[in-house]
Amino acid sequence: MSMPFKAAVLACAGLSLTGCAPKPYEPIVDGPKSLAFNSDLSQCRAISEQKQTDGSGAAIGAVYYGALAGLFGGSTGDVVASIAVGAAAGAAVESSEVRSQQDAIVFRCMRGRGHNVIG
Repeated sequence: MSMPFKAAVLACAGLSLTGCAPKPYEPIVDGPKSLAFNSDLSQCRAISEQKQTDGSGAAIGAVYYGALAGLFGGSTGDVVASIAVGAAAGAAVESSEVRSQQDAIVFRCMRGRGHNVIG
């Protein structure tokens, strides 16, 4: 694989990850929303943001992809490119998992505050 091709692949991977910022979770409520709904939702979202990524996904991805490239006899450039792609992929997976956990926190928080949240 030529160096310009690797650079293009890495650039595309990076750009595709930056466009993945999801919209905030919006609970589905069975019945009317109370007057406190928006205030409670803001507070529950703030609570959920305490759950953050710790960077382990990027580290695990970098090690895993780098090891694979090394095992299959990749050149130094291949290993470096694999480490970069692995770090990006691992960070994306970890970010997705944390986002899912944050949504679950908001769901439970809203239910705990008396809102009939169903999804």
